[in-house]
Amino acid sequence: MMPATRPFQLLTLRLVGLFALLALLVWFGIVQPIRQVSEQRGQTYEAQVRQAEVARQLAEQEVWETLDSTLRDQLATVQAELSSFHHEQTYIRDIHQLSDRHQVALRKVHVREDAAGIELSFDAEGSFAALVDFCYEVETHALPIRIDRLRVEPKDRALLAHMDLLMWQEAQK
Repeated sequence: MMPATRPFQLLTLRLVGLFALLALLVWFGIVQPIRQVSEQRGQTYEAQVRQAEVARQLAEQEVWETLDSTLRDQLATVQAELSSFHHEQTYIRDIHQLSDRHQVALRKVHVREDAAGIELSFDAEGSFAALVDFCYEVETHALPIRIDRLRVEPKDRALLAHMDLLMWQEAQK
């Protein structure tokens, strides 16, 4: 009985060896390359996801930096306007105190400050002598003035004409 099982065992052993060889060929020829391609695709996808995330973060950072810069610029502008407004209100208050001291009534007081200096405009009413004193004191405080309308009482018209003559003579020199 032995001899009959021996060829069967050899055949079985050969078939198992052949099957093992075939399995190795299938594994390394088909399964392993598919697995490697799949892993490479996964790694490529992960790299693309990371790259997209970095790009999104950079874009978001740029937006925040732009927003921050814009807000800083607007804040500086508002602070400058507020400071200018406070300066203008101070000038208006000072000019009203000065006009009260000289008994000059002021209306429509406007102050504009720029790089060239301060421009002050107003409507004034009072005696001519008081207006002259008032304007002189304003000028000596380095506040350029522009009087749009000057209402002069009849008794002061001669004084105004005399001042016009003096200014004309001064301009002719």
